Amino acid sequence: MNVMTAIRERVGAVIGAVVFALICLVGGAAMAFIVSPQQAAEWRRIDNLDELTAGSFAAVAAGENVVVTGTIAGEAQGPEGYVFYQRQEWDVERDTDSDGDTTYDGDWNTIETVYPAFQIQLGDGAVGVAPATSITLSGDLRETITEGSGGQRASYQGQQLAEGSIRVRGLATGDVITVLGSKLGDGQLAPDRFHAGDRESLVQLIRSNARVFFWVGVAMMVLSPVVLIMGVVGAIFGRSNRSGGVNIKLGR
Repeated sequence: MNVMTAIRERVGAVIGAVVFALICLVGGAAMAFIVSPQQAAEWRRIDNLDELTAGSFAAVAAGENVVVTGTIAGEAQGPEGYVFYQRQEWDVERDTDSDGDTTYDGDWNTIETVYPAFQIQLGDGAVGVAPATSITLSGDLRETITEGSGGQRASYQGQQLAEGSIRVRGLATGDVITVLGSKLGDGQLAPDRFHAGDRESLVQLIRSNARVFFWVGVAMMVLSPVVLIMGVVGAIFGRSNRSGGVNIKLGR
């Protein structure tokens, strides 16, 4: 019975090693050859778009992709004074490993988004931005954190943040913003992305992401056979996790 149990454990460990190695291989290939090229195509698309003024935006045909950089002009929508914002709650999960060591991991869960209509002020006039329900946010956004009262804490930017803490991210009147989207028939800009910063910083961000995805993907593919070999060897020759496993003695 103990022999069969040990065999089942080792077979299960080998299968686990194979599955994990395949995940590394497939995940790495997806990052290097799907996600990275998509990011590269995105930054090239943005880089090739014309730099618009209010006058040249007015001349753009409806449905055309546009990118506009200027300063925000709009009414504050929340207590933090942001024209648009995303409100998130800090969720902390407790994880205990096989050795009994406990770690706490935190993640931000979005609980509210407010993306109303506002204007982007340019040198020769203003461009109206239409309200939206879903937006990609990037860049150096303003951030306000209200400490929660939960009993569990996890690290965020070098500090231990309590569960239930609230983070609000957005931009206020006068902040520089780059909006990527398309022109509507009524002359407004339908936004897909709000970037806190100028157009060049947006292009550099997406280009950097493309490079990171590529090299991380390549590293995962290169390491996948190493993970497989180490996992299989460890499963076959490693000690059984069960105290009732098989012990083999050689000599006296």
